[in-house]
Amino acid sequence: MRITLNDTAENAFLIKLKHELDSFYNGLLEIRKISYKKSFVDFIIINNNNSKVLYIELKSLNKDKPIDGKHIINLHKMRMVREHYNNAFIVWKYGENYYFYKYNDEIFNYETKEILDQQVLLIPVNDTIECFDNLVNAILLNLIIKN
Repeated sequence: MRITLNDTAENAFLIKLKHELDSFYNGLLEIRKISYKKSFVDFIIINNNNSKVLYIELKSLNKDKPIDGKHIINLHKMRMVREHYNNAFIVWKYGENYYFYKYNDEIFNYETKEILDQQVLLIPVNDTIECFDNLVNAILLNLIIKN
């Protein structure tokens, strides 16, 4: 698996995810940090055998857990994910805890709130999946298993 690193806080996630994916399918999956500043996702993972692609948006927060049992994500960003990225996971990292949500249009049914002049979606923790291992398994299922 080829890895492209920039000096960002996302490197630890990228290295950890690469290590886990390589332990299952060394060389089959390629993960890259998207360096284009106007991108609405952070990473792309490509299955080199079947050309399936998965995008990941990572929200790494300096908190131990979600506030009031809800994750936040920028509403405009999710609209752009809907428009430009066919297959995406939204990942929230709090300390060493990971939660993820497989993007679908139902995300727009969640409550919105304005924070710092930005509209955000409030995603209940109960509607996301917890644990880094579960994220890795979901990525593998999404990219390896044939539909």
